[in-house]
Amino acid sequence: MSRETKYRLAFIAPGALDAGTPSGGDFQTLAGALATAWVNNGSGGRSLGIKCGGLPVMGEEDLGRAFKRLRAIEGECPGGNLIACAERVLREMGLE
Repeated sequence: MSRETKYRLAFIAPGALDAGTPSGGDFQTLAGALATAWVNNGSGGRSLGIKCGGLPVMGEEDLGRAFKRLRAIEGECPGGNLIACAERVLREMGLE
């Protein structure tokens, strides 16, 4: 993880041959990690959780609640900006 990286998303990519071994992605913002998790799940993958400094920030249950809210508001986000939608959901959840 680089110095700028703050959050790590664990996920299983769509069509992954080894679904037992999750992949990971590093992000500077929680909203970026959440937006990517949303896209991954929407494409048939499975997002497992987001950590910050090795500590859990959002588990699968939290992600599920966030995804439900993202589905409800995605049409309201300016220009379809997924990061803005994720930021809004995180604020509503008290996470950012």
